[in-house]
Amino acid sequence: MKKVITIIAAIICIAMVPQKSMAMSSSSLQIIGEDCLWGFAIGALVGATTLAFANDPGDIAGRRIAQGASIGTICGLGFGFYEIAPMFQSMEDPVTKEKRYAFSITVPIK
Repeated sequence: MKKVITIIAAIICIAMVPQKSMAMSSSSLQIIGEDCLWGFAIGALVGATTLAFANDPGDIAGRRIAQGASIGTICGLGFGFYEIAPMFQSMEDPVTKEKRYAFSITVPIK
């Protein structure tokens, strides 16, 4: 019964065609999602590589990989928010054509 459910789930996942959303193709949610996935993958990989330094990696393998993946996801989420935040702005100097980066914070005062 488990095999049948797994095969049906796999067929459904393969048969589903992704639909284009009404949002922009590189929306903020997409950027944050991709950064979270990259963080997850890199964190899981780092967690797996720390098993080389353990005396008995069999006991703690799942825990270290899960910890690495969760820390990587959180770091990816933070980087995603950093990437979409309009905190850093770049300006081009009209004379030298050099790019200058500026840090700006907008604080609403009521």
